[in-house]
Amino acid sequence: MGYVVMVVVMGVFLQTTVTTFYLGKIYHGLNTSLDSTSRLITVQKAIIDKNKSLQNVMVPPGK
Repeated sequence: MGYVVMVVVMGVFLQTTVTTFYLGKIYHGLNTSLDSTSRLITVQKAIIDKNKSLQNVMVPPGK
């Protein structure tokens, strides 16, 4: 009986270890994706701001 319990505990430990490993990989991937998205938002905001400035330069005053 003690041997069976030991095997079950080792199985649960192994499953937990594997799950933790893959959750770590998922976390890293999501963190990288979030960082890329944040950088993209910054670039898009800069482009929009520059386009607004360009529009002010190209539109003649009084129009």
